[in-house]
Amino acid sequence: MSKKVSKRKLTDLEIYDHERGLKEVAVAESAEKYFARAKDLAKLIEAVTEKLSGQAEFAEWWDKQNKNKGGRPKKTPFHEERGFKAGKDGVPTSKVLHKWRKISEDFEAAIAAAVERCRQICESDKEKAARLASGNNEWYTPSEYVDLARQVLGEIDLDPATSDAAQDNIKAINYFTKGGLEKDWSGRVWLNPPYSRDLIKPFVQKMVDEYQAGRITSGIMLTHDCTDTEWWQKAVDAASAVCFPGKRISFIDTVGERDSPTQGQTFFYFGKDTNRFRKMFSGVGRVLPTKFPPDSQEQTPAQSKLEYA
Repeated sequence: MSKKVSKRKLTDLEIYDHERGLKEVAVAESAEKYFARAKDLAKLIEAVTEKLSGQAEFAEWWDKQNKNKGGRPKKTPFHEERGFKAGKDGVPTSKVLHKWRKISEDFEAAIAAAVERCRQICESDKEKAARLASGNNEWYTPSEYVDLARQVLGEIDLDPATSDAAQDNIKAINYFTKGGLEKDWSGRVWLNPPYSRDLIKPFVQKMVDEYQAGRITSGIMLTHDCTDTEWWQKAVDAASAVCFPGKRISFIDTVGERDSPTQGQTFFYFGKDTNRFRKMFSGVGRVLPTKFPPDSQEQTPAQSKLEYA
């Protein structure tokens, strides 16, 4: 990685021109889109670096204007004094400014993640298919499925394997971006675990253990339908019901593009309200119970469908 990519040179914020800074960010964003379509990796990384650098500098300048020389917040925010505010007059919204602050706080990490996204964008179709099959961990569940899960659970108390960006969609009360396996899980849980081979097994095991221990009251987990694996069998043994989608789910990558993996998926439901799970997910695919009572062979098909479908 070049020095320009790995290290940001700060602008003197005393002479920073915020209007010019925002224009430079806009130019970099346009260049980013152009080189992404052209799949020019070197130019794409350069454009993204310029964009992130400009965003971080603007956030730093904005926050500095709201502090006195001693570092204390001003009684009257500077932008109110000047007659403009976030979300108007060409200034980013408060939500966008928050994201830009995060870039400034750990610029090296932001650049590293951006470079990886650039490589994914510029990879060949063959390379992309291989990555989807191998278990890349940064794939987000489309909102339509999360909304169904929320209707089943009532609320999502915890998402133990996620990112800040994913929470725009998940909206969990609590969530872990790292170290989820070492922390306590409880309440109503949504889990789209990391799909890499070394992580999916312990995350599935954690979901099963916490549910069987009674700390998870209900939950929904989404995985690939790897029915021949030990972890999938453990999950289906512990779950109350499963849904096999009628089509492969198009997951969303870190730049907002959708891609479908090479295999199908399984939704596992852990909880007592299997009828509600069936009602919400029957439009997604086939919903089946995972357990039958000992005398199920004596039931009529109609009875079985009524109680367990």
